Amino acid sequence: MILNTVTNATNSIIMTPRHPIVRSAHLNSFRSISLWLVGIIATSLTLQVGDIQRSTAEAANRPVVEQVELVRQLLETGKCPSCNLGGADLRNAHLIGADLRNANLEDANLTGANLEGADLTGATLKNANLTEVMLSNADLRYSDLTNANLQRSIAYNADTRGATLVNLNLADAKIWNSGISVGGDEPIK
Repeated sequence: MILNTVTNATNSIIMTPRHPIVRSAHLNSFRSISLWLVGIIATSLTLQVGDIQRSTAEAANRPVVEQVELVRQLLETGKCPSCNLGGADLRNAHLIGADLRNANLEDANLTGANLEGADLTGATLKNANLTEVMLSNADLRYSDLTNANLQRSIAYNADTRGATLVNLNLADAKIWNSGISVGGDEPIK
């Protein structure tokens, strides 16, 4: 009997929202629940945005981290065939006899590096800075040196058969028997 009275009283309160006290209690309760739900949704969205930002930042840093790892590998082992080292800073690197076949070295800075006897077959060296680089006995067959800066570099017996040698900066370069032409002249032998 008591249970039915409580149930009936609850139903009458909910069913009769015209009474000002009941309506006020009902609205306050609704507002509290609404604010609570808005808070949960806002927190959820904030967490999702944070996850997206974190994922985006990690993805943006991934190529940099991978390239740093590849540079470390190259410097430690002298091998990095088909590596993407585009834009890498390899200034003054000792890469004598390095295996860089088909590597991407576009826009890389190799100023002062020693690439003596390095295998750069099929490598991309577009816009690379090869200022003061030692390329003697290097294998540059089928590589692309378009717009490369070879200023003050030394290339003796470098094999450039099939290489793309367009718009090179050869100012003060010392080139012998390498098939690279200076100023549009026949290749220096």
